[in-house]
Amino acid sequence: NIPNTVKALQNITINATLKDSNDNILINKDIILKINGKTITTLQTDANGNITYNYTTKNMGLYNINLIYIGSDVYIATNTSNIVSVESLKTSIILNNITTKYNDTTTIVVGVIDEFGNDVNGGKVIVKINGKTLKDTDGNIIFAYVTTTLSMKPKTYNITAVYGGKSYYESARTNNSTLIITKRDAVVSFEDIPQPEAGSDVEIKVKVVDADADTLVNTGCVILKLNGKTLKDTDGQIIYTNVINGTAVVKYNIPSNFKAKEYKLTAVFANNLYNRAEANSILTIIKASNNTNTT
Repeated sequence: NIPNTVKALQNITINATLKDSNDNILINKDIILKINGKTITTLQTDANGNITYNYTTKNMGLYNINLIYIGSDVYIATNTSNIVSVESLKTSIILNNITTKYNDTTTIVVGVIDEFGNDVNGGKVIVKINGKTLKDTDGNIIFAYVTTTLSMKPKTYNITAVYGGKSYYESARTNNSTLIITKRDAVVSFEDIPQPEAGSDVEIKVKVVDADADTLVNTGCVILKLNGKTLKDTDGQIIYTNVINGTAVVKYNIPSNFKAKEYKLTAVFANNLYNRAEANSILTIIKASNNTNTT
């Protein structure tokens, strides 16, 4: 009782019963097992005249399974053969949706299993994002298990994995999974805030730090608001100040008609790689000093 077809790496269960011409079972008789002409083992019939053996296939192709009884003084020799075709294993890929932040080091885990749900060992997997093969900084293809820094602009991408197959494993390709790259977060704060007079020039320093990496941000710009109104230059244009090495130095001339009092000061940081971030504080306009001399 031997199947005609099995899958690679699966067991072929070989069952046989030894009987004489009168249908009597023969016990404790040696049966030689050969596969493709090579002796695998010698089996002995049990109390019911049966032998059982599990053989694990390792390669695809045809297997000639031969059971041989060499006979005795009473019984003549006999043998039987079966041809078993060993076929390749279908595979499938497990690739979950991924959400990560821009420029974060991201691990992309690709699982490959065979058609019986067993882990596949051997072969290579490549990962593609929007159809483009993922490569390292030297331009070499990255094979899964993949750990890489994703510096693509924040948005949603299609991510696929391709398993090239190996030996008795067939190749496979995933349907599109989703890779979501989100913007990073920043922390905005004011450095020492001066107390200017109305009509004077002032410099207000704003510090911008990456919230996750705790590093200085070197991109984007800052605008300031006083009591909710965005600061503009003398031409009525919004004052945008670039963030350089974690600092934006905003220069502004306090209008001469500003009253001496406290104003709500808001700094807003904006960039296409970072979420909007802001900080609030107080800007105190002081009374103009009286420099009039009397004689």
